[in-house]
Amino acid sequence: MKKRAPRPRKRAGACPRHPGEPALLTCDVCRSPGCPECIHERWGKNVCPSCAERHGAIRTRAALFAIFLFLIFGSIGYFAWSKLRQQPDQAGEVRALTERLSKEPGNDNLVWRLVNLHTAKGEFAKATGYLSRLVEKHPGSQRLLLRMVLLQYRAKDYQQSLMYMDRLKRMDPNNFNLLKIEGEIWKAYGNTEECEKAWLSAYHLKPSDVSHALNLVDLMISQNRIKDAERVLRATLKVVRTLDDRRTVQRRLEEVLRSK
Repeated sequence: MKKRAPRPRKRAGACPRHPGEPALLTCDVCRSPGCPECIHERWGKNVCPSCAERHGAIRTRAALFAIFLFLIFGSIGYFAWSKLRQQPDQAGEVRALTERLSKEPGNDNLVWRLVNLHTAKGEFAKATGYLSRLVEKHPGSQRLLLRMVLLQYRAKDYQQSLMYMDRLKRMDPNNFNLLKIEGEIWKAYGNTEECEKAWLSAYHLKPSDVSHALNLVDLMISQNRIKDAERVLRATLKVVRTLDDRRTVQRRLEEVLRSK
């Protein structure tokens, strides 16, 4: 029977894993001694094999947990994003609202929602049909009349748009924004004379509005009326309120003078 080789006996100060080597180093984590073959520098510390293995396991679990969280929150984010991207079932909503309106003909909220849905789909004739019901019910509502003006303008029914604009102007004849919109309608209609008349009225109400003044100037220049454009710009320079506006008007005036 073979005799087993005697195990090397640990001597004082010997490495617990290599008894024949002196324990010259100490693990900075568990404070156990060891030889240079066992204890290596990791993460700026002297670490024994046991602590290195334990730390590696912790890092692996942390990485797996991070991947798990990424998958969970990534899935939630993708689901939310896909829901936001989905187009609403407008046809189904229109059908449902129409059915409800047949049972509740006096419900203005349903009518207004149908106006918005048909407008979003570009169905201006249907939108104006529903909006007309609201205008007839509330003839003094400037909000509804303005919406009708803009809706008819988008539908390129400029005569109807101007008709509702006349109703609005009778309620508020000196409204700067209404006069600007009226000019835009006349311009789209091809009547530059009426467009200029509306825009001049708006300009006299608010000559410091640089963007509107420049639109008026562009209209005059398109008719080769350089002198009139120059007069508007010089008048605007006297009332502008900011340095940037002054520079903008001055540059435009210089361009007009060069074009003479």
